[in-house]
Amino acid sequence: MSDSQHESEPASKRTSKQSSSEHTQPLPYHFAQLQGLSAQQQAEYLEALDNPTLKGELEALLAVGDESDFITLIGGQVDRLTGDKAIEALANTRVGPFELQSIIGRGGMGVVYDAKRIDGVFEQHVAIKFVYPSITALTGRETVFFEARCLGQLAHPNIVTIHDAGELSLGACYFVMEYLEGEALDTYSRRPEPTTQDLVCRISDLCDALEATHRIHIVHSDIKPNNVVVNTEGRTKVLDFGIAQIMEGEVSSSTYSSLNSAATDDRSSSSNASESSDSNDSTPNNSSGSNTSSNIKGMTLAFAAPEQQQGTVSPLSDIYSIGALLRYVLSINAHYKKLPKARQQELQRIADQCMQQNPDDRYQQVADIKHDLQNWLEGKRLSFEPKVSLLASRKWIKRNPWLSTLCVLILLSVPVALHYQTKLQNEQAQSQEVAKHFESFIRYTDPAIAGRPMSEAKQMLLDTYNNVANSTQLTLANKHHIVVTILDSLIGLGEYEQVLNIEKEDFFKILLNIEPDNDFALTRQLITAQIKQGSDAKAYERYQLALAQNPEVSMRASLLLELAISPIYEDVLGKEGLTKWEVLNDRIVNNAYLFNNEELLGNTISKINRLYKALFRQVEATENRKALSDENIQSLYTQTEAMVNQLPVTHPDTLVTLQRLAQVSFLMGGDRKYSPVLRENLEVMEQVYGKYHPITIKALWLIGNVLHSYERSLADANIYYQLAYERATQSGFLYNGLFIDYLHWALSYMGEQQALMESMFTLDDTILQKLDWKDQYQLKFNRIWYTLEFFPELAYREVIDIQKWLETVPDAVAVAEFNVPSEKLFLAVLKASLEGKYAESISLYNSGRNVIDRSSPWPVDALEEYLYRKQGDFNESLTILDEFVPKHDDLGLFNQDGLFQDAFLWRAQGLAELGKPEEAAAVLQACFDFSYNLRPEPDNFWLQVVATMADYYNLPLDTYELAVPLMDNNFLLTGGKQRLMPPKSKVN
Repeated sequence: MSDSQHESEPASKRTSKQSSSEHTQPLPYHFAQLQGLSAQQQAEYLEALDNPTLKGELEALLAVGDESDFITLIGGQVDRLTGDKAIEALANTRVGPFELQSIIGRGGMGVVYDAKRIDGVFEQHVAIKFVYPSITALTGRETVFFEARCLGQLAHPNIVTIHDAGELSLGACYFVMEYLEGEALDTYSRRPEPTTQDLVCRISDLCDALEATHRIHIVHSDIKPNNVVVNTEGRTKVLDFGIAQIMEGEVSSSTYSSLNSAATDDRSSSSNASESSDSNDSTPNNSSGSNTSSNIKGMTLAFAAPEQQQGTVSPLSDIYSIGALLRYVLSINAHYKKLPKARQQELQRIADQCMQQNPDDRYQQVADIKHDLQNWLEGKRLSFEPKVSLLASRKWIKRNPWLSTLCVLILLSVPVALHYQTKLQNEQAQSQEVAKHFESFIRYTDPAIAGRPMSEAKQMLLDTYNNVANSTQLTLANKHHIVVTILDSLIGLGEYEQVLNIEKEDFFKILLNIEPDNDFALTRQLITAQIKQGSDAKAYERYQLALAQNPEVSMRASLLLELAISPIYEDVLGKEGLTKWEVLNDRIVNNAYLFNNEELLGNTISKINRLYKALFRQVEATENRKALSDENIQSLYTQTEAMVNQLPVTHPDTLVTLQRLAQVSFLMGGDRKYSPVLRENLEVMEQVYGKYHPITIKALWLIGNVLHSYERSLADANIYYQLAYERATQSGFLYNGLFIDYLHWALSYMGEQQALMESMFTLDDTILQKLDWKDQYQLKFNRIWYTLEFFPELAYREVIDIQKWLETVPDAVAVAEFNVPSEKLFLAVLKASLEGKYAESISLYNSGRNVIDRSSPWPVDALEEYLYRKQGDFNESLTILDEFVPKHDDLGLFNQDGLFQDAFLWRAQGLAELGKPEEAAAVLQACFDFSYNLRPEPDNFWLQVVATMADYYNLPLDTYELAVPLMDNNFLLTGGKQRLMPPKSKVN
């Protein structure tokens, strides 16, 4: 047959004559046959083909139109004018058993079609994604299939399911996926219905999905709102892993081989022309030196990590994108803006943690993000928040608002329990729930959280106690539980005396009857209060009585009770107590299943305290403290330091233990400085507790104490002592006067005499009355001791005042807290001396000294030296000082008590009076240098004292060109020459 005859034949006849071999010809062959045919002839030609996929591809190529010459469409796969445009024209064509309906999505990597299965096997609605041939040419088919098959193996509920994959003859890879009906996350977030909690759940689902992909070493690398869909069933789905990155060196060779083999099988089933048109290697394209493999660096800049924008991708890049997505959806959600600021800030902090510029500063695992999101939903502590029960209690309230409201109403004595009783069928269940959340409210009264004054917080707790006592809805067991929490809060506020006063009430005595069934919780709180108050003997007696009255208690209850008393084992039982204490700690560890985490933490703290006690006992037993090298001591020190690292930063015992380690390090001659760590911890504590919480104020004092006593940075210590004092007086928490005492020492050391006088004599009496009798006496003693030498008028006035005050102390308190005969003796001796009755004062002192014991704040040897010096007996004065100074100052020129600084000055005076001017001058110069190094200012009180002494005795003194004003030298006059109190005319 001639060519002309062939061309004149109808297309139907020619197509009917196609041999079976023609049906196996590649796509280029058929496309060439179709060229020049009319539209009708092309339709007939395609109808005769028995390969639906080939037919669909040819229809797509023909649909390109005038630009569809063979070379343009087939010869240049990397040109987007070819296959890229073709796959956008596949509607109403067939791919395998599926018929493509319409495009439902389009992106930089390809297009997605809505498709239905039409082969009659079963009904199936799917989505088919076609990757642009130009993209495939760049990445290699193997990479595309490798990633797809990895994801296909996951079968994760939050990742779009991939049913199948294949490749068109024109070079376009495709994936058959589940069809999703729903909304992209950004559209979903803007709707009025989804709450912030719901969006957090969606991000949590995203974390679940990415955790799974990271586990098989695939990074999504294009997390954005459009790639996270909420379907009509309410499930979150992650899609579009088209530019996912495969981490180098992370996929095992066996996994790769099996997956790559499957990809090769798919490729071999494609047409020969398509297969021959690509010369990619049989392995995914890897770029050496990077974290991941892929030639495509597609991304959405608004959600891409900084390192991703520079071409480096890792799982941490996905973590950054999660944070960016979280922040974005929150910004467009109406409910988020209605949340309390604190709750908003917590979510922003999670997002911030994800989006740190430095990848190492981000969450390191997707699971960590999910954990914090879940904690946020449940109102629990976030991973970057310090572990502290007060914060956890605050969040209990926030996630249980109606119960917290109930607590408030109960606190205000509103009888609402009956109202809620009708809503809850089971009274016992109500009681338990109210008790649990009532406890949270009690903790919420803490001034650090509620922002209330300390006194008001205390009163709220006491009001709560009264309401619990009178409640008819709470069970006795739950009343017990709540009261334990009230006592815990009061102890946290330093209200030890108040805790012990509660014990006297009838309701409390009823609760004590069920103590064995509640692990002695209340008894343990009472023991703790007594120990903190300093009543060790009474605490130990209570412990023994509880055991004697309940010999059959459980091991758990017995061990917890013993743990409460263990801090005083060493004081009560000596070395045997340390052994007993160690056995206790080991027993709790060996029976850890009996205890919760908080109780086990308490045991860890107990072990630390025990090690410190044992360590310090050995340190004190070593004569040469600066040369300690005993291996056992070093081992104890190392153990103690290691255990501190197990404690939460904000735990009060963390600070105390660090202070103790600083002390031990100092005694051992070490140069380790603990103040930087304490300062860092303080910043966290101020954030968690607030600046005026007792724990924070104690932290200030501890830092000052470490700087002062063990690091010899007295100027810095003074700053922290003053802060502790200022905050203590503002909050009303004086901690038994400790903050005031140390402020006085610091101000004295620094020579800030004016500030010292003001702090001693302008302290509000209402604040002083918050202290117990003994602590008030300590402050009154300070007023005398700090004015005795230089301001005798004030000292004399205070002696008279404190003599009168002692008469007002209740007899019961006087017996329990004071050695009244001893205190009266000291005051009488000082009064006589100030009045110039020197012989009488010394005689009185010597005749009555048998009543003196160690309970008094008066330093016996220093007082004795004062009496002889003021009489003018400098030989006796120096004799006492020769014993006194080495005993109290074996660790340095001046120890931690301001009193000892005076001792060197009086030594210089004695030497000068006894005709030893060179020795006296050397001591005075040392005293001047010490104070000059602390504060080289003309108003430094101690510099003035030294300069006045040098001038009075005509001794040389180098003041380093500092002009130091002289003061009244009356303090140097002795033997009746000095000014007496009261004036002689009024002396009886």
